[in-house]
Amino acid sequence: MGKKFLMIGILFLAPLFLFSAVNIGPSQALSTSGIGTEKLLDGLSGSVKRFSVSFKEPIIGQAGQFKVFNIDGCSITGKYGYQLPVKVITIDLPKGASVSSVRLTGGKWCEIYGEYNIAPSSLSSNQRGDVQGVFLPGTFIEAGYSRMASGTVVSISIYPVQYNPKTKKAIFLQSADIEVSYGEETATATQVLRPLSSSGGDYSSQGFYDLDSECIIITPAKYLDYATRLKNLHENQPLGAAILTRVVTIEEIASNPYGDTGQPPLASLPTSLCPEGDFTTRTDVNLYPNRNNILYPRFNSRLAQKIISFLLDCHDAPGYEGPGPGLLGYYSMHKLQYVVILGNANEVPPSDYVYSTAISGTQYGTDSYEYWVPTDYFYSACSRQGLTNLNPYVGIGRIPVSRAEAEEIYTGLNITALSTTSRTITVTTQNEPNSVEAGMTVVIRTGLAKGRWLDIQNCSYVDNGDGTYTLTLTLQANRNSGEAWMTDPAIVVGDMIDIIDTRPQMDDIITKLENWVKARTGGSGDDWFRSVSFAGGKYIPSAFSKTDIPSASLLSASM
Repeated sequence: MGKKFLMIGILFLAPLFLFSAVNIGPSQALSTSGIGTEKLLDGLSGSVKRFSVSFKEPIIGQAGQFKVFNIDGCSITGKYGYQLPVKVITIDLPKGASVSSVRLTGGKWCEIYGEYNIAPSSLSSNQRGDVQGVFLPGTFIEAGYSRMASGTVVSISIYPVQYNPKTKKAIFLQSADIEVSYGEETATATQVLRPLSSSGGDYSSQGFYDLDSECIIITPAKYLDYATRLKNLHENQPLGAAILTRVVTIEEIASNPYGDTGQPPLASLPTSLCPEGDFTTRTDVNLYPNRNNILYPRFNSRLAQKIISFLLDCHDAPGYEGPGPGLLGYYSMHKLQYVVILGNANEVPPSDYVYSTAISGTQYGTDSYEYWVPTDYFYSACSRQGLTNLNPYVGIGRIPVSRAEAEEIYTGLNITALSTTSRTITVTTQNEPNSVEAGMTVVIRTGLAKGRWLDIQNCSYVDNGDGTYTLTLTLQANRNSGEAWMTDPAIVVGDMIDIIDTRPQMDDIITKLENWVKARTGGSGDDWFRSVSFAGGKYIPSAFSKTDIPSASLLSASM
């Protein structure tokens, strides 16, 4: 019996033998370490935040044949070629602030006695610095910042252990005083809105200067009713503070004359932010057939550029500082924090198709469909500074619909006539097409534009007297002012189309969201939902007011 207890005790104590304390030398002033203590950034100065950090002594762990330094409160990174501790600190600064430097102004360091074979990362020996024989990372501090719509976030990485892979020696940062130097931009004076005059399209923009809304919903006109219901949900739901929301249609955005003479610029797709290229660079028809045969007919890149321009315009980015006398730009929305898109990528294009082999590798050749990544991320990276980096500035979400769940109205109709000027497609049907109406969608089924979706603005038909009907469909202008996407590549007579209706599907999604909120707050009497959500706890709506509930709306942040 005694042996059993002894064995159990050994099993429980065994993990403790994997770690041991280190011996350290006397403390020395930070200035004598020879390790970097400052990170210079591109922002303003004038204000300072100061704070201090200290670290418990490291313990050494065994990982196979290698050693690992462990410090309480730190994670492990392999960024510099070896598994070393790092402590990440984030601090909040006022909205619009930028950072000029983060530096260690004082502190203590010491030598860690002994030699250590620290576990390497996947980098080569040259990348790791083995040949040079220097301490890694070579700096105690790294930092960066991101200006969000609600404020500026500074991320500071502290590397308390510096390791020399050639000598196997290490030093330890015991404490440090940190100084963040930053500045705030002077707020611009409020400008008076000067609406655009009509430019001839069905959705000619009038622009807006919105001082209050934090969320914008971008939607095709056919989903306008559902976008309005979602807006009401954001502004009136009792789960959190109201999120004031504005709705803008893609048809309005398409009508804006970005890029025309004397107008704000038409933004390019963010090719420079795509390490392996994107839709605009990987264009060789022999190397990239998927791009040219599948994506090219479906990706409304012109509208994607206009949506990027519109969001930059809302942020008053350089070149879009208006609306106002002598300024270019149609919109201002300085409190914008959330962007919600209604519709799938065929209806509202993603911000780009990024070419990336990072996940799948290169074993599938040059043009695996997996290499083409549709992303809305660049919409979220638009900011008052432009679209210049990958830092997200606003939250982004999309509520898509599916072709598989759409209602089929007609299938396999051949185009008998069309006009790009009047944005019309004409087909012949064998029965009276009285079920076709504005708000439905044309899907190009064959031809060079195969897979493209185009929304119907209005329709009419004529009885031919021989049992057939001529149906004329006028398409929404989703490319430029007064222009539907009927070219590049072109739709032609003889192409086959389907007519579908996705509105019931969107209606169902928004209804489910509304019912979810009602169930969560008792509006429909579905107490079972609250019972599950609150793990049986008692929920008393009258005990809470909007000011008692967290200020961030769950719905606005997640959709």
